[in-house]
Amino acid sequence: EINFSWQEEFCMFYLTRKWNQKSIDRLLVLYKTGTLYIAPVQITFDKKNHSDSEGAFFSEIWLELKLGINNLNVEIIFIWITQKNEADVEVTRKVIRRTKVSKYKKEVEINPDYTTVVAGFANINRDIYRYIS
Repeated sequence: EINFSWQEEFCMFYLTRKWNQKSIDRLLVLYKTGTLYIAPVQITFDKKNHSDSEGAFFSEIWLELKLGINNLNVEIIFIWITQKNEADVEVTRKVIRRTKVSKYKKEVEINPDYTTVVAGFANINRDIYRYIS
């Protein structure tokens, strides 16, 4: 459960309630000039062998968050902090199309458009990088 709120020009930093939470370690939220910026943060030494935090975020936490943001313009930036930098990646919206006709939506959103940013420890804090390398 996330007690989700925002104020204009005020960055909110959310901590997870349990250690080693499955999808993310932190969440940053900033509302500025009509856009709500949401930045899930995952910190790991080895991104390649890490679980699918992005998929877990969108299948769990995002479902709860998006209920409270209704018609706002939202920009999501998934931030990985790891051993080394990588190129930023633009991820497009994914949907599942239902094959049966029903009274419910014919599409189910898996994730909206978002950007993945991978920052190395050295860019975040040189002292930490020096101690772990």
